[in-house]
Amino acid sequence: MQRWLCSRVQNGSALGWVTIAPSEIFGVANAIGSLEVAKKATLIVADGDPFETSTDIHHVFIDGYEISMSTAIPISTRISYSAV
Repeated sequence: MQRWLCSRVQNGSALGWVTIAPSEIFGVANAIGSLEVAKKATLIVADGDPFETSTDIHHVFIDGYEISMSTAIPISTRISYSAV
């Protein structure tokens, strides 16, 4: 099932499934779910596709505050999902 679903979902659609869609379902889209002025947000700055295991995250912001990346998990300890 997972392979079937992954082969049919565009990354933009998948991102919407975990951002704006849930906020609309729970009735909180006026406060979270997309990047707009006066909304709360968690934002990542990466060097590639956030759905790829080879992508490195460079900055993380939660509610406007940058979170230190010094405690991030080193690349060598990442779990590979390519075999799933």
